[in-house]
Amino acid sequence: MILHMTPASRGDALWFVPRLRPEDQREAETGSGRSVAFVLQRAHALSRECYTIRLGVEEEPVALFGVMDDFSQAPGWGVPWLLATSGVTRGSRAIIRSTDYWFDQRWAPLYPKGLHTAVDVRNTLHVRWLHLAGFVPNRSTILNGHEFLHLHRSPRSV
Repeated sequence: MILHMTPASRGDALWFVPRLRPEDQREAETGSGRSVAFVLQRAHALSRECYTIRLGVEEEPVALFGVMDDFSQAPGWGVPWLLATSGVTRGSRAIIRSTDYWFDQRWAPLYPKGLHTAVDVRNTLHVRWLHLAGFVPNRSTILNGHEFLHLHRSPRSV
């Protein structure tokens, strides 16, 4: 399967609001304490790069994917994110295969210290994706009453 990725518009971000996987909506809202509509619009606005993923040119989107600068850490760290519809599982292998390109070739030059993110431990699909993408658990933390796992990934030489 070949992924079709295009730069995401604000309209794309809003399209996902009522269509996200329940686990992704819960993660976004729990982690931020805000509505998923707010989270998607803010992620789109603050991301250095943001893409809509389709499993074919004419298919409906299955995920919104991006990376943003982390201003709370020392400069040089990026925060990747992905929020998806239930259709994402049909393209999970293709998405996993594409992550090395995005993380190593596309984003490593932008973030020389690496990438890191936090994921709701109840969102097992995200935990598994990050593990397969080479992220290593660092610590867990409680956000809005729920456990989130902080993971990081050092740049790989290409």
